[in-house]
Amino acid sequence: MHLKHRALITSSKQPKEKQGCLVYDSLAIQAVEPPIAQIQLLDTTEFCHSWKLELESQSLRTDSVKWLIENQWFNSLNLNYPLNRNGNISISLTAYNSGCSHDTTKTLTLSFSPDPIAKLDLSTTIDCSPLTTTLTTQSLNAISNKLIIDNQLFTTLQTTLTLNKVGAYDVLLISYNTVGCADTLFLPTALTVLDTPDASFTISPLSGCVPREITASVINPADLKSFKWFYDNNLLSMTEPRIKLQLMDNDKLSFPIKLVTANGFCSDSSELQILNTGLHPSRDTAKLYLATVENNEFIRLKWPADIRTNLYELWRNGLFYSIVTDTSYLDKAVNPSLQNYTYNLYLTDACGNHSAISNPATPIRLSYDSLVTNEGFLPYFNWNLYQTWAGQTKYSLVRTNQSGYYQAFDLNNRSNSIDSGYYSDTALIRCYHIEAQSANGRFTSISNTICLPIPSQLFVPNAFSPNGDGLNDRFKIAATSSDKLKVVIVNRWGAVIYESKNSTVEWDGTINGQDAPDGLYAVFVYLQGVDNQTHVIKQSLTLVR
Repeated sequence: MHLKHRALITSSKQPKEKQGCLVYDSLAIQAVEPPIAQIQLLDTTEFCHSWKLELESQSLRTDSVKWLIENQWFNSLNLNYPLNRNGNISISLTAYNSGCSHDTTKTLTLSFSPDPIAKLDLSTTIDCSPLTTTLTTQSLNAISNKLIIDNQLFTTLQTTLTLNKVGAYDVLLISYNTVGCADTLFLPTALTVLDTPDASFTISPLSGCVPREITASVINPADLKSFKWFYDNNLLSMTEPRIKLQLMDNDKLSFPIKLVTANGFCSDSSELQILNTGLHPSRDTAKLYLATVENNEFIRLKWPADIRTNLYELWRNGLFYSIVTDTSYLDKAVNPSLQNYTYNLYLTDACGNHSAISNPATPIRLSYDSLVTNEGFLPYFNWNLYQTWAGQTKYSLVRTNQSGYYQAFDLNNRSNSIDSGYYSDTALIRCYHIEAQSANGRFTSISNTICLPIPSQLFVPNAFSPNGDGLNDRFKIAATSSDKLKVVIVNRWGAVIYESKNSTVEWDGTINGQDAPDGLYAVFVYLQGVDNQTHVIKQSLTLVR
């Protein structure tokens, strides 16, 4: 039996040209070429705080190999080795063939990537709701970050966040380097959102006239610790949740009241404007829309409503007359046919303030005189113009009778007129009034009404010839619809030579039974008709025989 084993040759007889191992058996000694150990580093992969080494044996004339790394032996040709440290790493490889071996060593110098350091800056950490803060990531050695707040994930380097819900919020920042190492920064209750105080308050009354007292009251004072009241931007000395304040300056239209309050950390403010609805003569003027005669015996006044007051001070003919609470007033203590009335109005509020005086309002009073014409007596109408409307006022003379007849005559802007058609109306009574219409057509004022019965018609001759020829021998006057007629004839020396009080007059031209001399006489006629007006006619009379 032949035994073969390998042994290191230690003989003094050495090969001359190469070193090698001697292999001998019972028959002969054989020289073997030694192996050559060679290490190939295929890859070094870095993980967080670790490496993975990929090694391969590329040894020559090798039957087997052994690796020695950090006191650990491995016998595979290829090796994946995890490494958990930095620094110089010694890798040894021993290659074997038939009885021979060869060693080689390779040293690696490894350095981990620097660890990330999570750092975060918060612009605001505590505030009243809503809290707005800017979070800026300032981590070192990091290429990415995860920021988690209130279950929300953010990955940008700078994040602006608004939190409305009251409470404390944790902040978590995770920063990663290039090989996946992470650093965590946990900030418990880093953000605190406090309840915002409510500075809302009420004012009673919020509007009204001045001077007056107002009360300001905080709506929810329980959680508030301080109260600063401002009136017209001036700090008041009052520090209670409920204050009373006297408003005095009626010249102002509004008064700002401001409250600044706090609950220890947070503050809030609110402001209300108190409206002055009071009257002031520099900015408020009353208006009288209409003054008109009503039912021919009263005067009706009208004016617009004012939301600030229902008190109206009425003046008549320059004197205080009455306090009225409506926008219409019927003055019954008047006689619009006999007297003119001028009205003015003031607005009066509950604080005793007055507006400027209104425009004057004077209704129309119609009157007439008797005008003698060849037809008889005609009514000559006179009236005052209505005051005061803006723009041109239109006037009409209206004639009516008991039969329903209606006729209006345009008068332009005159204040007198004659009814030239007076005798064309056969009605027993005809009535007249004036209508004035405002320029905008909205208002019409009516005067008192004058009703005249059918007029007394009277013809007075200016000559007669009492010579017995049967033609115009007597001076005759006959009145119609008259109650009383008086005729007086005087001579040139003023002596009364004839007088009659009968409704029918006939003078035969004699004086005490003697013929009156030819010549010129004066006739005075006094006629009172059913209109109760006395008409006087003065004219000359020529007597020719």
